[in-house]
This record gives sequence, structure tokens and C-alpha cells, in this order.
Amino acid sequence: MYAMVAAGLALMLGVARLINFAHGEFFMLGAYAFWYGYRELELPYAVAGLLAPALMIAFGMAYEHTVIRVILPRSWHVQLIATLATSIVLTNLAIIVFGTQPKEVPTALSSRILTVGGFRLAGQRLLVLGASVVIFWALHRFVTRTRAGKAMRAMSQNREACAVVGVDVQQVAMVTFARSRRDWPPSPPPSSRPSSTSFPTWAPGSPSRRSQPSWPAASATSTGPSRRAS
Repeated sequence: MYAMVAAGLALMLGVARLINFAHGEFFMLGAYAFWYGYRELELPYAVAGLLAPALMIAFGMAYEHTVIRVILPRSWHVQLIATLATSIVLTNLAIIVFGTQPKEVPTALSSRILTVGGFRLAGQRLLVLGASVVIFWALHRFVTRTRAGKAMRAMSQNREACAVVGVDVQQVAMVTFARSRRDWPPSPPPSSRPSSTSFPTWAPGSPSRRSQPSWPAASATSTGPSRRAS
């Protein structure tokens, strides 16, 4: 479970170059969402388990639009203050709404003890372990096989080169906050607001691509600026 939390934090740092100090509070909100759906609304365990990630995806999209998109091109001081302020606000809101007492979600698996290889483990822990393995496998497939995942890997290596070849860096940041599109990567319409970088973008296959300004050749997987041989 903690490995999945760390994976989300590593994605934000590696792709968007952003340390989200409110990442732990996002995990807290997901846990509260599961508790509320399972205990208060009396939803089935599986339904509550699917509802909590869906709500957090929607919350992550809203947070990216309202906060991350604004502070991403700013200095790290602004990013630190904004995410730390979000952490403080979410923590205090949770105390006001849910109180200070810990919430428990007892299930049949949490009280069932299994013996595996001489070790006694709760069934709930085995379920969490199995779910973590499946989630990490799905994350690996997403990063290595999909266009959105490849764009995330390229952006983690060279953000400027990705902007040069037409990758929308803001949309990649959105994917990192759990949003993706079927037609990824989308090309911004001519009337859309320009991204934070000053590099031009163009739609793949556009007939006017040759009329665009010429730029030095760059690769999305390059690790740094090319140097002229002395």
C-alpha cells in the first residue's frame, strides 16, 4: 500500500518536476471516501473500493486544473507554498468534518487469519498485497505500452524537447493526475491558450508543417542540450 503511495509521488516528481506536499492528504481523502461509502452508505465492499478511486480521479483532475496548472511554470518556492497550503487545508477540513477519532472498516477478511509458510497473516493483508501487484503490473504496462505512458517517460527525460516535437506538456501533467484521453496525445486547437513554454506545436500530418519555423533537431529522449564541438 505504501509502495503505491510512493509510486504516485515518484511520478509527480519525475514527470512534472513537482513535489506535491499534499500527496499524503490525497491518500487520506481516498481512505475517507472508502469508509464513507462502505460504512455510512452501506455499499458493497467492491463497489466502495471502486468508488473511492473514481472520486479521487475527479478530485485530482480538479486540483490539476485549479492549482497545478497555475504553479507548474512558477518557481519551486511557489510550488512548495501552494502544495503545503493544500496539505494544511485538507488536514484541517478532515478534522472538522470527520473528527479526530480514527475510522475503522472491519471486514470478514480483516478478522480471518491465514497460515502461509509458517506465518500467520490476516486475509486483508493478502488482498492488499495481491491488489498492489496487479496495480503495479498495470502501471508498468501503461507506462511502457501506451502513447500516454511513452509521453510521460519522454517528458521525464527532457521537457523542452517534448515541447519542440509537439507534445502537450500540460496534458502529460494531467495524465499524471489520473486523466487520459482515448485520442492521446491530443493536438491543441489553434484558438486554445498557449502552454507555459514558448515552443511551437503543430498537429501531426498538418500540411502547413513545413511553413513552421525551423528548430534544431531534438529528440524526446535526449538527456540534455547538444553542444557544439570545439
